Amino acid sequence: MKRTIRLESGMYRLNGFKIVEFFYATPTGYYPNYDAADFQAELDKSETWGWHPTRYQVGAQAVLVSSTDVSTNAIRSGKNVPHFSLSFDLDGVPGNSNPKIKSTIGWRGTTDDLSVDAHGIVTIRKIHVLKNGDIAVTVS
Repeated sequence: MKRTIRLESGMYRLNGFKIVEFFYATPTGYYPNYDAADFQAELDKSETWGWHPTRYQVGAQAVLVSSTDVSTNAIRSGKNVPHFSLSFDLDGVPGNSNPKIKSTIGWRGTTDDLSVDAHGIVTIRKIHVLKNGDIAVTVS
């Protein structure tokens, strides 16, 4: 099964070495003074923001996972379409009733009207940037 997954441009980017990077904060261990006059400066000391490499690389293997909103409203409005993602834990996706039981294929449970399914182990075949800046990851 060939599938393309989109990664949001604000959170992900493709660096010059064709490695997908993720933007997130790393705590510094500094505790901000919440009563400080310049609270934003205090908050900036508590974490650093930066781009960090991910495991999204051509040739990497992952489990293809879908999440579908199965609420009554989503079904009525036709918005119960699956949203695909990758899990790099090749042991599989944990089930919702017992997270210790993992599987790479099949229904993994439904929690709060969100149904999760595993579709097997796939290999990343292509990574490229779309016109809107999002990153497309094609797997099969």
